[in-house]
Parts: sequence; C-alpha cells; structure tokens
Amino acid sequence: RRLMLWVTGSAGLAALYGIVTYLAFLAITGGQRPRPALTEDWQHWLLYPYYNGAYPRGWRVIGTFFNDNYFGVWCFAIAFLAWQLSRERKQILVCGGLLFVAGLWTYSRSAMAGFLVGLLYLAVSQSRRLLWILPPAILLMLLLARPADYYRFLHPVDTIGGRLVSVQRAIDTLVHQPLTGHGPSGLFDLAYAKVAYELGWPGLL
Repeated sequence: RRLMLWVTGSAGLAALYGIVTYLAFLAITGGQRPRPALTEDWQHWLLYPYYNGAYPRGWRVIGTFFNDNYFGVWCFAIAFLAWQLSRERKQILVCGGLLFVAGLWTYSRSAMAGFLVGLLYLAVSQSRRLLWILPPAILLMLLLARPADYYRFLHPVDTIGGRLVSVQRAIDTLVHQPLTGHGPSGLFDLAYAKVAYELGWPGLL
C-alpha cells in the first residue's frame, strides 16, 4: 500500500508537469507546426518535452513520456488507482484529478478507451453516480481541442496512421524471415509490429 501511494503521488507530479508544459507550449507557440524558434533560455527549459526532438509534430500533453498515447493510458490507469486509494486518504484525489486532466488532454483514443472501460467497471461495481464524470470530461476535452483532434475522433478509420502498414510489414516478416527478422529499424507506430519486424517470432514471443 505504501508503494501504491508513492506511485500515485509521483504520478500526480508527472501529470502536473505535463499540464504545465502543455499550457506553456500553447501559450508561447500556439501549438504551431513546425515548431517556431525559441528566443529565451527559460522557454527551452519550460518547453523541453516539445523541443527535444522526440515529439516534433504533435500538440498534445505528452509529459515525461514524450508520447501522448503512452502517457494518456498510463495517466488513466494511475487515476483509477488513486480513486481506490482515496477511500483511505482523501488528499490522494488531488493526484487523481491531475492525472484525469492530463489524460484527457492527450487526446489519445487509446487512453479514452481505457478511461471509458475503467469508468464503466467502477460504475457497475461501486456506484453509478461515477458516470457523472463524463460531462465534465467532455467539456475539458472540448476546451483545448483542435480541428485535427475532432477529425481523429470522428474519422477513426481514416486516421490510423502507419499502423496498418506496420502490421503488414510485420506479418510479411513472420512469414518470410520468421527466425531472424530484419534487424534494427526506424520508427514504427506500433510497438509489437516493430518487434516482429526486427526480430521475427523469437522477439515477438
């Protein structure tokens, strides 16, 4: 239990960092693509997640993960843990709230799927009143959503990105080079497909 409290507390700090850097990024740059040049040292320090090269084109909360999808899923997972722990320590809800906001502002469809499944589980197992979280969640998302975010949620099939290509390359590798793979490769949009392409069946297993 002590370890879970420590994880939740540190996760709350990570969420706060993600929110602050995201709001600063929007305020200073307007979320422009490509990134505008920064003129002050403090701007480089404050906007480090968006200017370190790991996330060159996106505009969402990425926090310490430098990835909106990973960070969003993780935020909601720990937010639900915080909800459970808050029964004993009410103050842990502050961390849960920060994680909740950060997770929403990642605009990650994977994170939203995790959020909805977790919320439905708690509503069924504990209290249906928890479903009242949905209206403020939608409002928070609409608050900073950009046109591309609306499009991604309304046209999920058209915005899969390179995932289908990654899967096709991985399947081809598993059929034709099942034991060796192709070795180290560049960026893939799907971790399992990357492993299968690089290392074949041994790596995937």
